[in-house]
Amino acid sequence: MPSPRVQTVYFSPTGNTKKVCSRLAFGLGFPADPPIDLTYKKIRQQVQTTFWQDLIGDLIIFGVPVYVGRIPDQILKLLHSDTLKGNNRWAIVIAVNGNVQTGSAVAELGGLLRQQGFRILAAANITGRHSFCNPTLLLGEGRPDETDFRELNQFANSIIDKLIITPEDPKEPAEITLPLPEAKIDYTVDHPQYGARQMAKFPNKDSEKCVECRECFAHCPTDAIDFTTLEIDEERCIRCYSCVKVCAFGARLIKLQMTPELQERFERAVEQRLPPEFFL
Repeated sequence: MPSPRVQTVYFSPTGNTKKVCSRLAFGLGFPADPPIDLTYKKIRQQVQTTFWQDLIGDLIIFGVPVYVGRIPDQILKLLHSDTLKGNNRWAIVIAVNGNVQTGSAVAELGGLLRQQGFRILAAANITGRHSFCNPTLLLGEGRPDETDFRELNQFANSIIDKLIITPEDPKEPAEITLPLPEAKIDYTVDHPQYGARQMAKFPNKDSEKCVECRECFAHCPTDAIDFTTLEIDEERCIRCYSCVKVCAFGARLIKLQMTPELQERFERAVEQRLPPEFFL
């Protein structure tokens, strides 16, 4: 069987999902086509208008972060578009959680891709640094780490073994059963990720520290930051805190406003280590 060409597609405001997808693609060792980065609004709009024409790989790695147990609203409708054609290609589904819950993102993404004509070869839940991680709440700090990446390499090797067809074992690889039911998505209700607005404040700038370098503006995935004033539109801000991560001057901070019960839950999560989950 000739080696498939692998291509990564991801939404990755803070870089963790991109890192995981790239490491998996590297571990597979197949020829690679250019990645499709859906993080920024301009690219997402371009993908819609060009009918996904850059999706040319034989084996597609789709990666998303887990937002309140689900795939992000910013790409939910994009992946549901009838312009996305699987054409019976294989897909690997990756969901990157923040060490609090794995949620249903793997099943949701896999279900959407199957509806679009992809075959689901494998899937994984991987833990990364939580968007809310800060000096007082070290959620998923340092993840994914070297242990995670060793297990990811083993996962890649298992995928390679699954794809190999020999005269002794000529069977086509089997699609996987996703870990949760593939429920229909109701687009008429608000995505639960927007509940994060009740858990965390939007990170407006500290004018005394801000040097107006505009790195925060350049890295915002929803165009929530005004170029001139660098103020944030609260309704557009999804609390990914990419702007906090890229600011070298500490001009933006993560400020949580959780209920005592939720604060306790997140503090307990700091003490746990959610291991990767692999589905083959």
